[in-house]
Amino acid sequence: MKLLQVADAVRYERMTTEEIREAFLADELAITGSLELRYIDLDRTVVGFAVPTSGALELPCPAELRADFFCQRRELGILNVGGPGVVTVDGTEFALDKLDCLYAGRGAKRS
Repeated sequence: MKLLQVADAVRYERMTTEEIREAFLADELAITGSLELRYIDLDRTVVGFAVPTSGALELPCPAELRADFFCQRRELGILNVGGPGVVTVDGTEFALDKLDCLYAGRGAKRS
């Protein structure tokens, strides 16, 4: 999981274009067959993008979260921007069509 550290107001004024891109741009997320995550320190937000192909993708709990599982101290919102798919949360399957959303509350152990 890549960490994006947002610049403070003083440092931001002196940053080059490349430094601004490094601090704010969450790129290279849509990688076929994988789930990519970016941690943005501003609001302790995790942004991710999953592109499943032949099988299910597991939501990992990166060490940076300092948790036993991903939703131990956070909620999860899922927006399907692709074709029909299935999301499983704690053993319950949810079929999602394009532009459907799903909410997994804090405490969901397997997402």
